[in-house]
Amino acid sequence: MGHALAIDTLDYARKLIDAGVPEKQAEAQARVLAEIVESSLATKRDIKELELKIELKIEQIKSSLTKWIIGTFLTLLGVIIGQTAIIVTVMK
Repeated sequence: MGHALAIDTLDYARKLIDAGVPEKQAEAQARVLAEIVESSLATKRDIKELELKIELKIEQIKSSLTKWIIGTFLTLLGVIIGQTAIIVTVMK
């Protein structure tokens, strides 16, 4: 997958050459630096994909939490109805 480089390798190599670094070494350093930068940085697409995964996970958690809350509410309602029935029976 080709990423847009975050650095200008040609400019970097030229600056190294201007500083006295041999041309082949400057070009090699520029290529290595570009590889490091490219493999270390997230692209906008990488970030968007991660954002979509996070949003999906949040929706799944919301759904699970909603089901849990409804289940807990219904269970507690059942307990209250059951206790009320017991109290009514005992009081008769």
